[in-house]
Amino acid sequence: MASPEQIYLLHQHGIKVYPISKLGSWFIEVNNNGKIHQFDKKVSQNDLNDSIAKTVIYYYNKLKETKK
Repeated sequence: MASPEQIYLLHQHGIKVYPISKLGSWFIEVNNNGKIHQFDKKVSQNDLNDSIAKTVIYYYNKLKETKK
């Protein structure tokens, strides 16, 4: 589960992670300061929260690496 701190840091840096629905399938999309990236992997509705959390954690860790 992504922590509030991780989500806050992403938003502070203009990164938003959210689900989108296309033709009855769910995907994770990331808006990184206007640059949109949609992941190709379909996500079941039951796994949306987990997929969003994993994506948030990935981008959080990436931000932390660049700050070092």
